[in-house]
Amino acid sequence: MEKTINQRFKEVVDFLTGNKLVKSKKDIALQLGISQSYLSEILNNRIKISGDFLQIFFIKFGINPNYIFGTSSDILLQQLNIAAEQKAHLVNESAVVYPQTTVSKNDTPALRKHDAPADTPNLNFGVPKVVSVNENNEELISLVNVKAAAGYLNGYADPEYIERLPTIRMPGIKGGSHRAFEIRGHSMSPTMHNSSIAIGRWVESFDDIRDRYVYIVITRSEGIVMKRVLNRIHETGKLILLSDNQNKREYPNIILDVSDVIEVWKLRAGFIFEFPEPGELYNRFNDLEAKVSIMQDQMLRMLK
Repeated sequence: MEKTINQRFKEVVDFLTGNKLVKSKKDIALQLGISQSYLSEILNNRIKISGDFLQIFFIKFGINPNYIFGTSSDILLQQLNIAAEQKAHLVNESAVVYPQTTVSKNDTPALRKHDAPADTPNLNFGVPKVVSVNENNEELISLVNVKAAAGYLNGYADPEYIERLPTIRMPGIKGGSHRAFEIRGHSMSPTMHNSSIAIGRWVESFDDIRDRYVYIVITRSEGIVMKRVLNRIHETGKLILLSDNQNKREYPNIILDVSDVIEVWKLRAGFIFEFPEPGELYNRFNDLEAKVSIMQDQMLRMLK
């Protein structure tokens, strides 16, 4: 049976500690910027490893990504370098040999030292920084309620913060990573009301954002907002956020720069707990319907 990424990660951790390349698992956790308890959850296969986490792990400890993804038996990049140098010596080649990295379709490749930095803003979000999984390694839907929302801007990449969030189940929600957010305010009425819970699917790239669809956008300047979005990233480097509420004086459009956006989640489903009272138009219609019903009843009685 093919080993999972979590299992191979555990093998690498055991290799590092067993060969005294690091002092202890605690030292690994410190260098990765996570708690020892969170590392234990990964080693016990209770938390799924994200691509961004693996990138840091590869770079910090010189790990060969191909070993984690099951396409190489060499754990350390240094082992590959030695083998490459020996091969280069045998064939009398003077060119510098770089180890090639092959990853599976759903994994994020590690950055290599000779990769040139991008001159343009990064338009890809990649994978979520942290996700929660159950005992069967299935992703859970973490709920960011109103109390937790204030800390989400700092905690979205913190495993301990995400681990403390409550989780919910939603039938029919499959495919991709999902997260739930409690909505405050009336800017999206009548689509979503105050205190509703919006469930969004992770958006991997700005290019995946389609005009006038509803998204939960995590921003540095506005916090967590749910809006319809106009995508003008390639034309102007901006996202325009629109409210469904027609009171534009109270709920004006918001214009965001690329650098202001932290995460984007596309609305997939929601729970509504607040049901507004009918407006004046509905009241008039109800009165008219009641009068017509009474008139019909009176006419039927007269015909008898």
